[in-house]
Amino acid sequence: MAALYRWAEAGLAHQTITSPLTRRAPGNVPYLVDNMWEWRRAESFPSRRHAVYASPSPALAKLAGGAVNGEAYQVLVDSANLRICQAKLQDVRFHADVKALPRRLTTLLGFEWFGEPAAVKQDISLLWTPCLSAAEVEVLFTQPRLAPLRQALWDAVTFWQDVQPVDLAQPLPYPEGEIFFEVSRYTLLPG
Repeated sequence: MAALYRWAEAGLAHQTITSPLTRRAPGNVPYLVDNMWEWRRAESFPSRRHAVYASPSPALAKLAGGAVNGEAYQVLVDSANLRICQAKLQDVRFHADVKALPRRLTTLLGFEWFGEPAAVKQDISLLWTPCLSAAEVEVLFTQPRLAPLRQALWDAVTFWQDVQPVDLAQPLPYPEGEIFFEVSRYTLLPG
C-alpha cells in the first residue's frame, strides 16, 4: 500500500487541510514550461497549479522542505474524486523539459525574434504569463506566428511521459519521485 508524506509546520497532526481552489504559480519551474505542461496534461491527471505535493518517505518529505520548524506527516486522502500521480524525479525542477522547452521555442521562433519590435513579440510573450489554462495556450497557438510551431512544441513536451498514475492500494511507481494530487481535503497524521 502506498504511503504519502509531507513536511509541514509542527503541531498539525490530525488536522484536516482544505486544498486551495485557485491556481498557484510555480516556484520551481519557469512559467513557460508550466504552461506547456498544463497544455499537454490529460484530464485524468492532477493539475500542478491546484496540487498538493507529497513524497514517498518522511526523509524525502523533509528534503522537499517547507516549514523551517516542521515535521513529517503521513497524508491521509479520501480516494473519492482523487487525482494522483507520481513523477520519476524527486524534484521536477530537474526534468529535461525545464531547459529543453525554452530552447526549443527559441529555436523555432528564430534568434532574430529577439531583435523584433515589442509589438511583434507581444502576443508570443504571453506564453511566459503565469498560470495560463490549456485553452488559453491553445488560443495563442492560433496566432499566425505561433500556429506553424504548435505541433513541434506539442511533441516537445515530455513531462507527462515521465509521470504515472498512482493507485494507493498498490506500491508507488517510483521509490523517490515527487507525488502530486488534487483532492478537496486531506488529513495530516503523525509521520
